[in-house]
Amino acid sequence: MMNFKETMMPLFMVLMLTFLYVFNKYHVFNNLIIAEFIVISILFYIFKMIFLMKMENYTVMFILIIMITESVLGLSLMVNLIRTHSNDFMKSMTIIKF
Repeated sequence: MMNFKETMMPLFMVLMLTFLYVFNKYHVFNNLIIAEFIVISILFYIFKMIFLMKMENYTVMFILIIMITESVLGLSLMVNLIRTHSNDFMKSMTIIKF
């Protein structure tokens, strides 16, 4: 059986990565990487809980497929952003005004 520290580590990672995501205001690429690590941490936590409850792993496979499609979509948007704006700085985009 897993101890409390082992099960709470992915949630702590999600919390810390969320703080990084909120305070990162310069590059879109860094935000995409942080968002991917948040999803990986959540997937890791779900996998641990499913393993702890001795259930099937089909849910993890479904979430993994959604995570892959989300990362491909984010990467394609990043390529289009670099082609149109020639960099990934958030300050140089006219869409983001804060």
